[in-house]
Amino acid sequence: MSEPLNKIRIKIAERDYPMTVTAEQEARLRAAGRVLNERIKQFRDAYGLPDQDILSMIALDAVADQLLAEQRVEAASGGFHQRLEHLHELLLAAPTGPGSGPPRGGAERNETTGPPTGPPRGGSAFTGN
Repeated sequence: MSEPLNKIRIKIAERDYPMTVTAEQEARLRAAGRVLNERIKQFRDAYGLPDQDILSMIALDAVADQLLAEQRVEAASGGFHQRLEHLHELLLAAPTGPGSGPPRGGAERNETTGPPTGPPRGGSAFTGN
Protein backbone atom coordinates (compact mmCIF):
# COMPACT_ATOMS: atom_id res chain seq x y z
CA MET A 1 0.00 0.00 0.00
CA SER A 2 1.41 3.41 -0.92
CA GLU A 3 1.62 6.41 1.37
CA PRO A 4 -1.04 9.12 1.06
CA LEU A 5 0.07 12.15 -0.91
CA ASN A 6 -0.08 15.76 0.30
CA LYS A 7 -0.41 18.81 -1.90
CA ILE A 8 2.06 21.46 -0.75
CA ARG A 9 3.61 24.71 -1.95
CA ILE A 10 7.27 25.49 -1.44
CA LYS A 11 8.33 29.11 -1.83
CA ILE A 12 11.79 29.58 -3.33
CA ALA A 13 13.12 33.01 -4.29
CA GLU A 14 9.68 34.62 -3.92
CA ARG A 15 8.02 32.05 -6.22
CA ASP A 16 5.59 29.29 -5.18
CA TYR A 17 6.14 25.77 -6.44
CA PRO A 18 3.16 23.42 -6.01
CA MET A 19 4.01 19.76 -5.41
CA THR A 20 2.32 16.50 -4.54
CA VAL A 21 4.49 14.54 -2.10
CA THR A 22 4.48 11.92 0.65
CA ALA A 23 4.75 13.02 4.29
CA GLU A 24 8.41 11.94 4.36
CA GLN A 25 9.18 13.92 1.22
CA GLU A 26 7.28 16.93 2.55
CA ALA A 27 9.46 17.32 5.63
CA ARG A 28 12.65 16.96 3.60
CA LEU A 29 11.49 19.36 0.86
CA ARG A 30 10.36 22.01 3.34
CA ALA A 31 13.74 21.82 5.11
CA ALA A 32 15.52 22.03 1.74
CA GLY A 33 13.39 25.06 0.81
CA ARG A 34 14.38 26.83 4.04
CA VAL A 35 18.09 26.11 3.44
CA LEU A 36 17.82 27.21 -0.19
CA ASN A 37 16.12 30.49 0.73
CA GLU A 38 18.84 31.18 3.33
CA ARG A 39 21.53 30.55 0.70
CA ILE A 40 19.71 32.82 -1.77
CA LYS A 41 19.69 35.61 0.81
CA GLN A 42 23.41 35.12 1.50
CA PHE A 43 24.28 35.28 -2.22
CA ARG A 44 22.01 38.32 -2.76
CA ASP A 45 23.65 40.17 0.11
CA ALA A 46 27.17 39.24 -1.01
CA TYR A 47 26.89 39.64 -4.81
CA GLY A 48 23.64 41.46 -5.65
CA LEU A 49 23.02 39.21 -8.64
CA PRO A 50 19.69 38.33 -10.27
CA ASP A 51 17.87 35.30 -8.83
CA GLN A 52 18.60 33.14 -11.89
CA ASP A 53 22.35 33.65 -11.49
CA ILE A 54 22.13 33.10 -7.75
CA LEU A 55 20.21 29.84 -8.23
CA SER A 56 22.78 28.66 -10.77
CA MET A 57 25.62 29.42 -8.35
CA ILE A 58 23.84 27.63 -5.52
CA ALA A 59 23.18 24.60 -7.74
CA LEU A 60 26.84 24.49 -8.78
CA ASP A 61 27.98 24.79 -5.17
CA ALA A 62 25.56 22.05 -4.05
CA VAL A 63 26.68 19.63 -6.76
CA ALA A 64 30.36 20.34 -5.97
CA ASP A 65 29.67 19.60 -2.28
CA GLN A 66 27.86 16.39 -3.21
CA LEU A 67 30.77 15.24 -5.39
CA LEU A 68 33.23 15.98 -2.58
CA ALA A 69 31.09 14.03 -0.11
CA GLU A 70 30.93 11.07 -2.52
CA GLN A 71 34.72 11.14 -2.95
CA ARG A 72 35.17 11.13 0.83
CA VAL A 73 32.79 8.19 1.23
CA GLU A 74 34.61 6.26 -1.48
CA ALA A 75 37.98 7.02 0.10
CA ALA A 76 36.74 5.99 3.55
CA SER A 77 35.13 2.79 2.30
CA GLY A 78 38.25 2.00 0.27
CA GLY A 79 40.35 2.24 3.42
CA PHE A 80 37.87 0.04 5.23
CA HIS A 81 37.98 -2.55 2.47
CA GLN A 82 41.79 -2.51 2.50
CA ARG A 83 41.84 -3.11 6.27
CA LEU A 84 39.26 -5.86 5.94
CA GLU A 85 41.26 -7.52 3.18
CA HIS A 86 44.43 -7.29 5.30
CA LEU A 87 42.65 -8.95 8.24
CA HIS A 88 41.37 -11.65 5.91
CA GLU A 89 44.93 -12.30 4.69
CA LEU A 90 46.17 -12.49 8.28
CA LEU A 91 43.49 -15.03 9.11
CA LEU A 92 44.39 -17.11 6.08
CA ALA A 93 48.09 -17.00 7.02
CA ALA A 94 47.46 -17.91 10.68
CA PRO A 95 48.74 -21.35 11.68
CA THR A 96 46.07 -23.98 12.05
CA GLY A 97 45.99 -27.43 13.51
CA PRO A 98 46.64 -28.94 16.94
CA GLY A 99 48.69 -26.83 19.31
CA SER A 100 48.63 -23.71 17.12
CA GLY A 101 46.17 -21.67 19.16
CA PRO A 102 45.09 -21.02 22.71
CA PRO A 103 43.82 -23.99 24.72
CA ARG A 104 40.18 -24.83 24.38
CA GLY A 105 37.67 -24.87 27.20
CA GLY A 106 37.94 -21.21 28.15
CA ALA A 107 40.66 -21.75 30.77
CA GLU A 108 44.28 -20.70 30.51
CA ARG A 109 47.00 -23.30 30.82
CA ASN A 110 49.34 -22.88 33.78
CA GLU A 111 52.85 -23.68 32.48
CA THR A 112 54.14 -24.59 35.98
CA THR A 113 51.66 -27.29 36.91
CA GLY A 114 50.08 -28.09 33.59
CA PRO A 115 46.35 -28.24 34.40
CA PRO A 116 44.03 -25.43 33.39
CA THR A 117 43.49 -22.58 35.82
CA GLY A 118 40.05 -21.10 36.38
CA PRO A 119 36.61 -22.59 36.10
CA PRO A 120 35.69 -24.96 33.29
CA ARG A 121 33.80 -23.39 30.43
CA GLY A 122 30.19 -22.78 31.36
CA GLY A 123 30.90 -23.56 35.01
CA SER A 124 31.29 -21.44 38.08
CA ALA A 125 34.23 -20.73 40.38
CA PHE A 126 31.82 -21.10 43.30
CA THR A 127 32.13 -24.55 44.84
CA GLY A 128 29.04 -24.35 46.99
CA ASN A 129 30.87 -25.00 50.32
